[in-house]
Amino acid sequence: MEWWQALLIGLTGIAAVSVGVKINLVQLLEFRQKKLAHRVMRECTHATISRRSDGELVVDSLFQSPPGTLQWQCMRCGLVTSRLMAEQSRDHWISHPEQWIEQEKRFNKIAKKL
Repeated sequence: MEWWQALLIGLTGIAAVSVGVKINLVQLLEFRQKKLAHRVMRECTHATISRRSDGELVVDSLFQSPPGTLQWQCMRCGLVTSRLMAEQSRDHWISHPEQWIEQEKRFNKIAKKL
């Protein structure tokens, strides 16, 4: 076998491998966006906490029910769920405001990447 035949076989092999292993950049970016969107939904508190003038903490749910549906959707992250989960989320944050602060920090950190 001549040196140029070996070179030709090597280049053909490299071309075949590069075509077989080619990564579609668009698909990779779409996958990352979907992954981040799921992380944002998972870390979202689905509620806001504010303080009244008398010092009492008030938790407002971010879930809304679009007209004609039985499901509830978070206005911030887009999570669709049942009414029961929406109420449980709100009740949880009423009794654990410290956890809400930590969860909100994690949510904001991930949301910046999106």
